[in-house]
Amino acid sequence: MKFLKLIALASLSLSVAALIPPVYYPSNGSYYVYNVQFQLFFTNAHNTIAEGNPIVGYPMTPNHYTNEQILVETTDSDSGSNIVTLRVLETAQEDPDAGGYCRNSGGVIEHSVAAESWTLQPVNNEALQFRIVDNGLAITLDNGTKYTQLTAETVNDNAENQRWVFVPVDQIADFNAENGVPIQA
Repeated sequence: MKFLKLIALASLSLSVAALIPPVYYPSNGSYYVYNVQFQLFFTNAHNTIAEGNPIVGYPMTPNHYTNEQILVETTDSDSGSNIVTLRVLETAQEDPDAGGYCRNSGGVIEHSVAAESWTLQPVNNEALQFRIVDNGLAITLDNGTKYTQLTAETVNDNAENQRWVFVPVDQIADFNAENGVPIQA
């Protein structure tokens, strides 16, 4: 009888595991960071490499500039970890001493020399969507207007404007086509 209970329990465990999608954290590399609600991407505003320059939401452009690409780097030796830094690729390539890290400064996300660690929190039942969180605040895009400043707001599990997808640079054309992402002319 105990054997049958164990088999039933094992079967139930496998059924539950099949319902929960696996989480695939982005590995170290270059990504476009896409907002699920407003279809805008992280961008270093106006290609300005300077402390305090705004990190904003901006439509995808056909040229795929490096100020639109974000380097994801884990803060420990485990590539694919959920603790990361986010860095503007353009800054890393053209002026590494300027940092280019995304940091929260008084509730706004800006370009910084100082690296700040962020925690990627999976969104329930959405295998590729994450909240980007630090100290209970999530990176948020408040509207769909280009050049909207990214902000840090209290985590809200129901807020789609706090949901982000990390799209590998070499997969952006397919991602845009599959998701109907508008391209800014």
